[in-house]
Amino acid sequence: MARGRYGGRKGVYQDMKMWRDIRRQVLAEGVSKRKILREYGIHFKTLQKILTHAKPPGYRKREPGPEKKIAPYLGVIQQILEDDRSAPRKQRHTYL
Repeated sequence: MARGRYGGRKGVYQDMKMWRDIRRQVLAEGVSKRKILREYGIHFKTLQKILTHAKPPGYRKREPGPEKKIAPYLGVIQQILEDDRSAPRKQRHTYL
């Protein structure tokens, strides 16, 4: 398996450097997309994303996660904490 030019684990700096290098080679120098795919060992969809965006778009969540198990009780908990503000100090619930 080819590891590509930046094989192994990459840091943020190397990711940005790779992103910049690929965009420069394809858009300015006219290097073929197939050559870039072989050289860097990336998927075609990744190359398309690199050519579409000037900077990496970052992580995007597709759909919201499941509802939290504590969600039905949040109103009650909030009310208890608000009531604690007027209670004597030693009778308050701790929440920090």
